[in-house]
Formats: sequence, C-alpha cells, structure tokens
Amino acid sequence: MDEDNTSTDVVETTETPAEDPILGTLSDTEDESVDQKPADSVEETPEETESEAETPPEGEQTEEETEEVEAEVDPKEEARRRYEERQRVQAERRARVQEQTTDYVKQGEDEYDQRLRSMEVQQYSALIENNENQLITEFERVKANPDLQIFNPENREAFNERAYDKAMRDYNAGYIGYDQNGNMTEIKGSLFEHLTETAELLQGAVKSGAVQQVRAAKKMQTTADSKPAATPKESAKDEILDILKSD
Repeated sequence: MDEDNTSTDVVETTETPAEDPILGTLSDTEDESVDQKPADSVEETPEETESEAETPPEGEQTEEETEEVEAEVDPKEEARRRYEERQRVQAERRARVQEQTTDYVKQGEDEYDQRLRSMEVQQYSALIENNENQLITEFERVKANPDLQIFNPENREAFNERAYDKAMRDYNAGYIGYDQNGNMTEIKGSLFEHLTETAELLQGAVKSGAVQQVRAAKKMQTTADSKPAATPKESAKDEILDILKSD
C-alpha cells in the first residue's frame, strides 16, 4: 500500500466540529455541588407569628445562605477541579486516538510497513497533545493578564461570559484545524493574541460609543444655545379696546 496515501488517512483535515472538548474545559466554571442545609424546623403553634411566616420552606436556601455558599468556593479547589477535568478529557482523547489508529497499524503489508505506521501514529498523537497543551498554556497567560480579565472565568467580577463565548467560537472556527476523526491537528493562530485583539476591539467599541454620546450631547447643547428665542406672538387687536384707549 502506498505510504503517502495511507498517511493522509490519519491527518486529513475536515470541517470544524461543533465543539472541542479542550476548548470546552478551558471555560468550565461550573461549581461543585454543595449540600444544601434545610432551614431549622419551626414548632407548630396555634398562632402563627411573623418570624414563622417568613421562614423559607424546608430545603430552600435564603439569599444570605446562597451568598455564604458562593463565598465558600475555594479558588484553589476550583482550579484543581478544572485541572482534573482537563486530565480526564486528555486521557479520553488518548484512548480514542489509540482505538482509531490500531487498525491503521495492523493493515500494514508487512512488519516493516507496520513499524513505519506505528511511528506515524506516535507523531500523530504527539501533534494532537502538543496542540492541546499549547491552548492550555496560552489560556493560562490570558487569565494572568490584568487587561484580559473579561475572558477569565475565575474572575467573577470582570468575566463577560457572552464576550468569552463569542471569542472562543470565532477562534475555534477560524484558527483550529481538525482531521476526519475530529482530532485537533492544526493551530493557525495564537489564542492569546486572538483574545487580546478581541478585548481591544471591545474596549474601542465602548470608547467609541461613549465619544459618540458626548458629541451628540454637545451638538444638542450647541443647537439649543444658538437657536434664537421665539418672537412673542403679537396679540390680536381688539377694536373696542383701541377706541377706549384713543383720545
């Protein structure tokens, strides 16, 4: 079997999948489930007091309890959970690639051909893993950059989920190449640079909008100041009053 033709079976690039697991784990911000504590039971009395009437149903959390739960989320624990999730995704990817390439190696015409195919598979697997690690490393740079906190899911105050989702979809569609098996075989541009440019465009749009508002306000003020005061409308003459005022 022709070596050039068989190698393309492993690395042929096709259309972009709808979602990439690694890109998905970069933005995984779902908190671990926290056991809810039911509200203290209230003894039933013949006459309902005001405090009892305001007691939330059992199993529901009050706003204060919700704030306390959110405050208890440990950033280190959250980072550890995301790391373990990425490790799980990468392990599943390795197993998937191994399964996809086993038949390719076995189809070699002889032992020498199988050995060559095995080397191709090793290079193929290393390429995919390097691409994934590159994305993870660049995303860590994004999270560490104070000017890019709108793309940092760990920064709850600055994070803009809508802008982040849009930027990642654009990057996945325009800069990531996938093969026929859905594996990431090509990165055409830097994730860090893409998010940096996106942040600059967003900031420019915000500033432009603010400038336009200021200009519009000044124009309205200038128009109001330059417009001459309306001439008082002359009252209609009354013939009887004119006669009375005449000498």
